[in-house]
Amino acid sequence: MWQRYRKHLDPRADWRDILTPPANRIPVLDGVRAMGILLVIGLHCVFGVARILQAGDRDTFMAGLPHTMDMLWQARGSDTIFILCGLLVALVLFKEMDRSGGIDIGNFYRKRLMRIIPMYWFGLLLFLAFDPGRAKYLWSNLLFLSNIIPDQHNIIPVGWSMNIQVQFYVILPFMVLWLGRSRHPLQWLLASLLLAVAIRYLAVITHPPLQQLPFHILFDSKDYARLYSDALYYNLHTRIGPFLMGILIAWIWHRKPQVITRFLATPLWGSLLLLTGMALVFFAARIGIHNPADAFYHPFDAQRNLVYLVTNKYQFSLGVSLIITCALFPAGLSTLVARLLSLRIWHPFAELIYGLYLFHFIAIGLAGIIVFGTLDRSLITHADAMTVAAIFAIAVILSLLLAALVYALIEKPFIRMEKALRP
Repeated sequence: MWQRYRKHLDPRADWRDILTPPANRIPVLDGVRAMGILLVIGLHCVFGVARILQAGDRDTFMAGLPHTMDMLWQARGSDTIFILCGLLVALVLFKEMDRSGGIDIGNFYRKRLMRIIPMYWFGLLLFLAFDPGRAKYLWSNLLFLSNIIPDQHNIIPVGWSMNIQVQFYVILPFMVLWLGRSRHPLQWLLASLLLAVAIRYLAVITHPPLQQLPFHILFDSKDYARLYSDALYYNLHTRIGPFLMGILIAWIWHRKPQVITRFLATPLWGSLLLLTGMALVFFAARIGIHNPADAFYHPFDAQRNLVYLVTNKYQFSLGVSLIITCALFPAGLSTLVARLLSLRIWHPFAELIYGLYLFHFIAIGLAGIIVFGTLDRSLITHADAMTVAAIFAIAVILSLLLAALVYALIEKPFIRMEKALRP
């Protein structure tokens, strides 16, 4: 095993892959990947600072943040990444169906697990080294079930999303087979999206405190935080909407490219669809649900809160999906968006996204120590937008360095080993 591993180490090739996009890469999606992971890091920077501060200092910090930072809250980055997961993996399966008439489900699972497990297991070991007491949760994390089994918890902070992705991959081949053989795939996808909204609605109304209490108490109420996580945040059935939107883009892109090209080739229609997507993103992100001083809470209305909890994530994801679609078929204003998303600066973030996602918490912790200059939480009484920006900038740099290291030592060697084992 050791000799096989050493044989597949190739740091020079890995460095080249990090810096140079391959010919078959879709540059627009590199940009979307980069936006997604930067939003994830930004969320955890601002959320981490808020968690460090005491209640009164935290309220001052929240109220002082510019509205442009409202975009960071409510896991916008993970929703963007979920859209891409649905899009890219479903696209591969649609192509396999066209090529062979079916899907080799066993081979699909093997390739997905070989892609996920080496880095994930390393992450489990690394985070257990920081907190050995969480070893009692190891079995559920190894099975990607810690979000389902009662009284189990994540070992890796973003482990919940790995659970969701693996659970999605379990059902995805069957969904694609159904869509590929259905006479009405578009109608089924749209019906699935409506069902996803209905499921999220049921999740809220069957847990009344979610509707009746403001989200911002999450920082001070462990009971509310646990309820919110268990009922809405950590479950595939309440987070499946972005995946479904990704599948919808993949289906349109693969099965109906001429139709969408003709529609979006007109600069007017392409620009209108793009502006619609941007408006959906803007109005979804502008609500400062985290901030007690935000207009959303004055006065607080339980019905409005219900609408927010049910629809806001899907509104944002729909907007992102429209922007992605326009960028893939650029015309009019979307040409500019496609160019911005296709800049080569985004490729390293896209290539290193798995390591960035798993290990950025370590980088944020180090960045926080550097910026605050202390490990003593009681000494930290003030933070503002510049504090968050400094932590974010340092965390991005450290995350890239750490992700590049694990990419060369773990991710790429095991990808090569998996390819070498293919018949």
